[in-house]
Amino acid sequence: AAKWLTKFQRAEGAWEICIEALRPGPLPSCDEELVQEFCAQTLARLARSFASRHHLSVQHAQRDLLAALLEQHVAGQRTVWKQLALALTCAYLWTGTWVPPSRGYGELPEQVRRELLTLPVDLLFCDRALPLDDPRLRQAAAVALLEACGTAFEELLLADGDDAACLASVGGWLGALRRALRLMPACDATKPLQALAGHGVLLLSRAHAKPAESAEIALQLARWQQL
Repeated sequence: AAKWLTKFQRAEGAWEICIEALRPGPLPSCDEELVQEFCAQTLARLARSFASRHHLSVQHAQRDLLAALLEQHVAGQRTVWKQLALALTCAYLWTGTWVPPSRGYGELPEQVRRELLTLPVDLLFCDRALPLDDPRLRQAAAVALLEACGTAFEELLLADGDDAACLASVGGWLGALRRALRLMPACDATKPLQALAGHGVLLLSRAHAKPAESAEIALQLARWQQL
C-alpha cells in the first residue's frame, strides 16, 4: 500500500485529484478524513516544486486555489490545514508573493495565522525543505520577510499559547532575518531590532517565564553584530 501511495504522489494528475478531493471541505467519515489527510500531504509535497509543476500562466490561480482550500479546512483536521498551509507557503515563495496573513473581517484563526508566519522562515533558507533555486525569488522573499518583521513579532508575541512556542518562533524569525540581510547588504540592519524593541516588555515577560527557550533569541541578537 505504501508503494502505491508513493507512486500516486508522483503520477501525472495527482495535484488535480487531490484538489478535487479537498474541495468539498472537511468530510465526516473516518475513511474520508484519511483520504483528505493524504491529499493534503500530497499537495504539500508537490508544492515544493511548484514552479516546475505549474506553468507561469496558471501559478497564481493554483496558489489562490490552495488559499481557498485552507480557508475551507481551518475548522477541520489539524493535520489537513497544517499541510495546506505548508503547500500555500511554498506557492507564495515560488511566485514571489508572500505576505503576512491579513487581519480583520474574515481573518484566519490565530493558530493558522501563526503557522503561516512560522513556515516562511523555516523554508526559505533550507534547500532540503524548499529548493528555491531562483536567486530573484529568494531575494523577493527576503525583502518580504524584512518588510513583515514588525507584523510578525507583534502577532507572535501577542498570541495566546505557551511561551516556549512563541519564543522559538521569534528566534527562528531573527535567524532568517539575519540571512535575509546578507542577501541585501544595503538594507538597514537595525530595522528588525527596532521592530522587536517595540515589544520589549512583552518579550522580556515571556523570556522570564521560559529562560531556557529564550536562549536562541539571545544567540541571534549576539550574532547581529557580525552583519
